[in-house]
Amino acid sequence: MIPRPKPSADSARLAGVAPARVLVAVCALALACAVAMAWPLLAGRIPDHDAGQSVRGVDDAMQADLVRTYLAHVLRRTPQAIAGRPVDEVIYFDTLSAAFCAIDAGGPCDAQEYLAVEREGALVDAADPRLPLALQQALDRQTRQRTYNRDPHVPGVTRLDATAGSAFADACALPSARMGHLIRISRGVVQAPDGPVLAMVLDRYCDRSGGMRVIRFDRQGTRWVVASGG
Repeated sequence: MIPRPKPSADSARLAGVAPARVLVAVCALALACAVAMAWPLLAGRIPDHDAGQSVRGVDDAMQADLVRTYLAHVLRRTPQAIAGRPVDEVIYFDTLSAAFCAIDAGGPCDAQEYLAVEREGALVDAADPRLPLALQQALDRQTRQRTYNRDPHVPGVTRLDATAGSAFADACALPSARMGHLIRISRGVVQAPDGPVLAMVLDRYCDRSGGMRVIRFDRQGTRWVVASGG
């Protein structure tokens, strides 16, 4: 039998290098695949994280501007059509802000508030490209707090206070051919320094219908405009 030559130290070292290179290549490929799969999600989150550093609640002066802007926007709208005929609205503005009442919070809810099953997340829709995610999250937190708005002094809008009681019901009981429309507006949140701003609006009507919407305000020059949701 012809004896096998013993492997040299160099050949033994090279034999160990090949599997190591294969292992490194496999790990690198797996990492590249993981990054490729996760990048769309990461790319969507990174700008929102950066933007979130400058998100804050608006101050009283800006809030008053937003309230007046939205009410003027509502007054300019075409009257609703009910049963084939236009119906004008009597606009009532509640100085109590729009807010969610979380069922798990344990506190009392008033007749105009919407119930949320959980404390957070009801207003967050990551699939909505119109609304920056960091702003949605900030607004969601903001609408868990009851605040008050100043009297906007907008002609054509009647101010009501404390509609948790019977103020709006009393207004609806008055004989009128016009439809009562109660509006509450939450404190806005802004992506500083110049917007956009998001706020939640709650609508209630005398026929007990209504809904809530997220309104986006954009800055145009020196004034705010309703960009979407209204």
